[in-house]
Parts: sequence; structure tokens; C-alpha cells
Amino acid sequence: MVTTRDVMLSFLDDALRMSNQATQYLDGISKGAQSARDLDQPLYRIVHTIKSTATMIRGAEAVVRALHDFEASFSASARGTGWLASARKAIGLASRQLREIRERSTLEAGGEPDEGMGLLAQAEYNGVDMRVWFPLSCVLRVVAPQEIEGRKMLCVRGEWVPVLRTSPSEAKGYFGIALEFRSRRYVLAVSDVDGLEEWNLCLRRGVLLGTALLDDAVRTIISAGGICGDDTDRLAA
Repeated sequence: MVTTRDVMLSFLDDALRMSNQATQYLDGISKGAQSARDLDQPLYRIVHTIKSTATMIRGAEAVVRALHDFEASFSASARGTGWLASARKAIGLASRQLREIRERSTLEAGGEPDEGMGLLAQAEYNGVDMRVWFPLSCVLRVVAPQEIEGRKMLCVRGEWVPVLRTSPSEAKGYFGIALEFRSRRYVLAVSDVDGLEEWNLCLRRGVLLGTALLDDAVRTIISAGGICGDDTDRLAA
């Protein structure tokens, strides 16, 4: 069973991995291997994803503030000769803070599941924007936008699973939630991830149970031929 600690450690690991990638982008710009213009879009997306992930990590407020200022510097008018140094400083601060939080985190395996806690996200289905909630017992990890962009399948814990998209107009920057439901695994694309929340609070706000959306999405996508070949046979079995 997944606990709140498991999810938070997953968030931290993903944020640290993306911080390293952002540093590599900045190194490429500094060495002249790639132009800042070529890396603008992927660098902005990865910084925004780290910031969004950090909002769900307790104690990461300094990371959010630093990366918010960094995002504001992306406009051409805001960039000066010291932009690259400022960018390195922001990413460096984020990496250090995230590593410190990760080191302070309890790494003991096991623990009791957090009954009633789950992951709150935003999704679009049948042209309607909605908020959905997934119990932690179903959540494997949150998938960064650059991992699922243009992908139909994704490897999750050693298994290739389908990426389900419920919005025909899905824009770049969508997150994915890797889920295990009814003994099968999927990655569901969502427009944003809000964080951890209790189901009782979500229920009072009219939030939809995410497993109901997932169940309906799988059936609809299969019937429409959205998943083909061996994957359709496996999912429909």
C-alpha cells in the first residue's frame, strides 16, 4: 500500500532529476553547444514542472519562490548579461533545498497506508474541466510532462503501460499519473496536479472520484480504437 511518505519521496526524486536536467541545459547554453533560444521552451517547461512539484512538498517554499522569480526572467526584456548566472543560482538553490529535504526524509520502508488521503488533480473529459481524486493505494507516481509528451506507452516499474488521454485538445505541459487499478497499470494524462488531499474534503467540494473517470476512459478509448493491437486485447480481457 502507498503512504503519504511514499508519494512525497517520489515527488522529491522527480524534482531532483529534473533539476539535474535543467542544469545540463544551462551548461549547454554556457558552453555554446546550444542556443538559449533553442532551449527556451524545454527549459521553461522543466522549471515550471519543478516548481509545481515543489508546491506539493512540505518545506520547499524557498524552491517555489526562487523558481517563480526565474520564470519571470524568461521574457526577453527581463534578460540581461547576468541572466545565465541568475538562472544557475536559482536552479542551484532549488537542487540544494530539495536534496536537504530528501536527506531529512524518513527512508524506512513500509508503514501504514494513509486511509482517506489521495492525490487531487485537474482533468478534462468530454470537453468539461473537472477536479479528480485518486486514493494513494492506486497512485504509483506522478509523471513529468516531458516524459509523456507524444508518447502512447510508458515504462512504469518495468512494465510498458498505455498513456490514456481524455482530452482531444491536450496541450503541452500535461502531467501524467501512473496508476494501478484492478490489477492493471495505466498513465492518465491530466492538466495539473494540485497535491495531497483528504477524500472527505474533496467529496464536499464536488470532486469526482478518479477511479470512476479512469474506468470510463479505458472503456471509451478501447471502444474507439484508441489503444490497438495486443494492448487492446490485454486491457479488454
